Amino acid sequence: MPPVLGEFERPIYIVTFIYIILTVLGIYFNSLIVVATVSTKSLHNSCNVLIAFCAICDIFHQTIPIFGLSAGSFGVLSIGIDRFLSAFILILIYTAGQYYIMFAYTIDESVICIPPEAFYRQAKTLWSISSCVVYLTAVLVYSAVWVVLKRQHNIAAMSKIFRSLFIIMVVVVLGWMLTMGGVMIAAIVFHLEGMKMYLLHESVGLFVNTSLVLNYFVYYKT
Repeated sequence: MPPVLGEFERPIYIVTFIYIILTVLGIYFNSLIVVATVSTKSLHNSCNVLIAFCAICDIFHQTIPIFGLSAGSFGVLSIGIDRFLSAFILILIYTAGQYYIMFAYTIDESVICIPPEAFYRQAKTLWSISSCVVYLTAVLVYSAVWVVLKRQHNIAAMSKIFRSLFIIMVVVVLGWMLTMGGVMIAAIVFHLEGMKMYLLHESVGLFVNTSLVLNYFVYYKT
């Protein structure tokens, strides 16, 4: 009796046998992915959940081919979209906020081209106050470090650290703080405008620009 499949019978048997092996291995290894994702808390995020979903679809692909084949391709696409959104959405949100601020605080009038004029009205006041708070906090932190270092026993080594720390506080931190304080006082107390505001900004800006010039010496020569 001639073979039912004719001359293709042997090749088909070989291919079928290979498929059986691949199916068993595929179900086993994809099941390991699913189990690892479910049992490991660090893998409970969108990307790894989608990877586990693809593994499930691959299992279905090898047992219910039509469903798994279609769903698996969708899962691969979902992983790509998830990775794209994880990087793109943060950038989009960040830049969208910047554009909103640009349009919300833009005025149709000429201003003097100095850094503080990038902010307008309430934004300038909030910027000045927040900057002063930040630099005041920095002074407090440096002071706390000073106290901790002062309690160390290696006096010779600590004296050099004290000197460097003192210079950093005076030149860098206080330089910026005095500048921000001057801008805040001008905006809140004196309500200066025009050339008076320009001259004040230029004057208090000397503190921060001096600290910028001395940065190298403060950090590398003290």
